[in-house]
Amino acid sequence: MGKFDAAAERFAKAVAVSPDVPEAHWNMALMQLALGRYEEGWREYEWRSRLPGFAMQTLDRPQWQGEPLNGRTLLVHAEQGLGDTVQFCRYLPKLASFGGEMIFACQDRLIPLIETLDGAPEIVPLSARPKHDVQTPLLSLTRFFNGGLPLLPDRDAYLSPERPRVAAAARILGPARGLRVGIAWQGSDAYRHDARRSMPLACYELLARIDGVELISLQHGPGAEQIANIGWSDRLTVLPEETDADGAFLDTAAVMANLDLVVTSDTSVAHVAAAVGLPVTVALCHQPDWRWGLTSKTSPWYPAMRLVRQQKAHDWPGVFATIARGLAERTRRGGDAA
Repeated sequence: MGKFDAAAERFAKAVAVSPDVPEAHWNMALMQLALGRYEEGWREYEWRSRLPGFAMQTLDRPQWQGEPLNGRTLLVHAEQGLGDTVQFCRYLPKLASFGGEMIFACQDRLIPLIETLDGAPEIVPLSARPKHDVQTPLLSLTRFFNGGLPLLPDRDAYLSPERPRVAAAARILGPARGLRVGIAWQGSDAYRHDARRSMPLACYELLARIDGVELISLQHGPGAEQIANIGWSDRLTVLPEETDADGAFLDTAAVMANLDLVVTSDTSVAHVAAAVGLPVTVALCHQPDWRWGLTSKTSPWYPAMRLVRQQKAHDWPGVFATIARGLAERTRRGGDAA
């Protein structure tokens, strides 16, 4: 509802009455992070480890608190979704200054892509249990850098698609027929708020009808079945079914290297596109996830990302009208406009 002062008052009362109930701390964290109050938000965010069923491992070694490692081994483990891993892996190279060994455990299918990170540590599957002295969930690293404020990557592109795959993707796509725009419209249906962040493929018709624009589907799995039901499928290039068969986003990242822009819902595709240095426009619901803030048209996490927000709940037509106007202007200027 956007009533943040009232929400803060109620969360504070809940914490005062029942200080050990993690849900109140968790919701306070999400609200504070959305408002850009990062120091307090990250502190409350640590309560996620106590939420029943939260997508994060529980390990028996002490949690690292940012102190010098003095030769000890730190195990950082991924948590939540693939997009979270792509977004926050930027912190891993920063750990080299703490004077110890570091291992990163992440989702198996994501390992090949994360291994392209500059300064990547040893990477193991999330199910592995390598010998270590201390451990930390990936997003807990945010507390120890840049005063808790969002940390921009050292380079606009901090993950790199494999060159042979980039060349193979170029052959699949063939000669460009205009401004190449990759699109994705649905996130994982395992996320309980997916219906709020995802939109129908039909919303993209405004973009498909712009002269000089070539749309390429980056949608795999749930949501891809909608392609058969649109009346403008001739304006949409669909990638082969075997895309990404041997690793999450390996082929998708290579396809992105052949594109000019990605337009997507709030899903892991947005993070991958930004991480490989591609301009991205993200269509956001009226009250989006905390990481996008509440009002800005730009992202504090990615310098080449544009955010287009619903002005009222469920108003995807308004969002895509805005995106279409910007895209049409870009084509008129020969692709140079942001």
